[in-house]
Amino acid sequence: MSLPASDTSKQPDNLTTMDLGAVLPRTAEVRDNHLFIGGVDMVKLAREEGTALYVFDEADLRWRMETYREAFRSRYENSDVIYASKAFLNKEVVRIANEEALCLDVSGGGELACAQMAGFPMDRVFVHGNNKTPAELREAISAGVGRIVVDSRIELARVSEIAGELGVEQAIYMRITPGVEADTHEYIRTGCEDSKFGFTMLDDFAFKCVKDAIEAPNVKLVGFHCHIGSQIFALHSFREAAQVMIEFIARVQKEYGVEIPELDLGGGLGVAYLATDKPSSIDDFAECTTRAVKDFCAEYGVVEPRILVEPGRSLVANAGDTL
Repeated sequence: MSLPASDTSKQPDNLTTMDLGAVLPRTAEVRDNHLFIGGVDMVKLAREEGTALYVFDEADLRWRMETYREAFRSRYENSDVIYASKAFLNKEVVRIANEEALCLDVSGGGELACAQMAGFPMDRVFVHGNNKTPAELREAISAGVGRIVVDSRIELARVSEIAGELGVEQAIYMRITPGVEADTHEYIRTGCEDSKFGFTMLDDFAFKCVKDAIEAPNVKLVGFHCHIGSQIFALHSFREAAQVMIEFIARVQKEYGVEIPELDLGGGLGVAYLATDKPSSIDDFAECTTRAVKDFCAEYGVVEPRILVEPGRSLVANAGDTL
């Protein structure tokens, strides 16, 4: 359930970082040994609604979405924030993401259906997943989604065939594995060369597949995508990934004569699970990534593309609690 939006500009006098750390919503406070969020007594709520119960602070969630959007737009006007809905999805969160002018990442037919039921604009939907079924691809293309992120040559062929059958041209990204290992747990690294996700750069495979995407009928290659992992605290890996991707765009432009106008740098910003955790801020993440894109576009002679990022847990993890 989502609590009503409330004023987060003033923290309660009895709340300190030492008391609750950075793991609870911004409106959290303790009164008479009860946890309150958004002015609502969590003990009373648990008794009324039963447990286990997911509770999200709408004010906190909106603040994080607004912070992401403004952190990027103020530094790089041609940018968008995509909510990675796999972090948490229901129709209310989709509605809020729409009102906050975010795009939406869906990973399967169920998530797409949820977005449709919530009235989310399909042209702002990005379809991900390394094992999309032909049925899911058909549903997405039929719905008119904005972008499909293609993970393999098999999937490229499927999208091309289905789009042709439906008489449309589908805009796609290619997911590239940049070979950058993020400072996170090995199980949630996705940018290294042996990742199951995307087109590997080993043996120039990804570059060769770009030609297939350019020549494929019924699709239009409009961007590249990369994602190096999740729960990342150190930002230097994001800069390294941006350099690899901008250099790749420059090479595609030089050797294939095709300008790639969009670059999705994924998500992965870490969050605090313990009071002692000190993740990088949304502003620091925005500064790192936008600065890197500007620097390397200048270095490699590339027109600055539209850039996108895909926060998931850094939007919803600390805005929610489980009772």
